[in-house]
Amino acid sequence: MLTTENQNKHKNVAIIGCSHSQLIVDTDRALWIVDLCKKFPRINFFNFSRAGLGNYYIDLMLKYVMYEDERHYDLVIVQM
Repeated sequence: MLTTENQNKHKNVAIIGCSHSQLIVDTDRALWIVDLCKKFPRINFFNFSRAGLGNYYIDLMLKYVMYEDERHYDLVIVQM
């Protein structure tokens, strides 16, 4: 869990989800991700969320961040 006390422990956080997590500029969508970035400025958030691709995409991205991506993620947030 992310807290202001333990944010130094987490450097990279992956976010995987659907349209509710996909950041679309100049809209009200995915404001919770913007809030996270403001609340935890020392953490790098990587958003892999895409609208309309379903749970297979979420599963694929989860496997990608866990086994294939060269970045190390300290935390993965999956929004379903």
